[in-house]
Amino acid sequence: MLKLLEYYNLQHLLFKPTDRILVAVSGGIDSVVLCYLLKQLGAEFAIAHCNFQLRGEESDLDAVFVKGLAKELNVSHFATKFDTEKLADEEATSIQIMARELRYDWLEDIRQAMNFDCIATAHHTNDSIETALYNLAKGSGIRGVRGILPRHDFIIHPLLFADKDMILEYGKKNEIAYREDASNATDKYMRNKIRHQIIPVLKEINPALEKTSRQTFNNLRDVETIYLWAINGIRQQIMSRNEQINTVDFKALDYYPAKETILYELLRPFGFNSSQVMQLLNGGKSGSQFISSSHRLIIDHEQYVIHPLKDNQVDGQTEYLIEYEQEEIHLPKGKLNLTHLDKRPDQFPTTSNIACIDLAKLVFPLKLRRWKDGDQFQPFGMKGQHKKVQDYFSDKKLSILEKERVWILESNGVICWIVDHRLDERFKVDETTSRVLVIKWEAQVGVF
Repeated sequence: MLKLLEYYNLQHLLFKPTDRILVAVSGGIDSVVLCYLLKQLGAEFAIAHCNFQLRGEESDLDAVFVKGLAKELNVSHFATKFDTEKLADEEATSIQIMARELRYDWLEDIRQAMNFDCIATAHHTNDSIETALYNLAKGSGIRGVRGILPRHDFIIHPLLFADKDMILEYGKKNEIAYREDASNATDKYMRNKIRHQIIPVLKEINPALEKTSRQTFNNLRDVETIYLWAINGIRQQIMSRNEQINTVDFKALDYYPAKETILYELLRPFGFNSSQVMQLLNGGKSGSQFISSSHRLIIDHEQYVIHPLKDNQVDGQTEYLIEYEQEEIHLPKGKLNLTHLDKRPDQFPTTSNIACIDLAKLVFPLKLRRWKDGDQFQPFGMKGQHKKVQDYFSDKKLSILEKERVWILESNGVICWIVDHRLDERFKVDETTSRVLVIKWEAQVGVF
């Protein structure tokens, strides 16, 4: 079995001879055998044990056993305990999910704090089969049915090459002591039902289930690799990014097969689910919005515009008053600098982020606010002609998200500047101007 572990490690590049490995050890046969194999291999590792306090005294005895195992193998030992049932109740989640989250969060904290290269768990072929069957029963894409990966980020599974019988045989041959979890014999948990009721039937159909499943999982992982390669190619064709803003040309999806799957893969990293994808494909209208736990998606004509939720916040304030003597005003995405000049400037700025306004035409305090439907102004250079701000935005081809970020500067209820866009004709500097207010918009660096 040691030779098989060495070959599997080389095949999947799980850990190097110089790597420091943190091994998650429950005290059961699987994790204990993994420790003995790593010891034989000469690997540098430490043992970490979580006491979830779900089996009373038995859980405490597991912790004592694992501590003794670390002493016997002469390796470092880390241990913690959680009131898992109470925490699961507080989070309104299952005990199994809570225990998993607590375990991996704690292991990762130790890995980082103590500079371990990876975290090893003792999942084996049977665990991979059970995981695939569970996901298949609940509904899954290819990720759910291709079994457990040999490596995911810093977590490695060195025993996936082995089935349960191989591990038990190795333990018996080497007289390895371990703790038996009595809950494994019950059908209280869904995985146990699969283990005790489904797997035996499948093994009647195929006695070599573990062996053929390993090959199937290898095949499916290859399929997943090709699948992700294709998705990435499509992403580069129809998706673009500007700072934190991502856009998808959804009309281009019509040129690809399985566009529901493609769109799901494009949106999944932003927290959107398959139900939302179906709504998008079934006639979402321009201006419609979809919210995930972390992002907002806006349908803007022929694009999906995606941005972080926090990026849409205006820090609760949508209006600011600017007094005569004020020199600057800080906003969520930048600031305005205000300068008073006692004469007309020799040269006028040509960039949209600077406005020169006739001070005599202003009534203080000025108001800075977000634009709203119905707003009208007289664009600079268009004497006597009013234009809806909405129409101006359309002419400039601003996206819905860009429109949301526009500030309007007004004096006594009249728009004098669409900030960083266009001055109003009525407030321009002319031959009669004696004093000028220069306002400069400075966008925050790195913020869209």
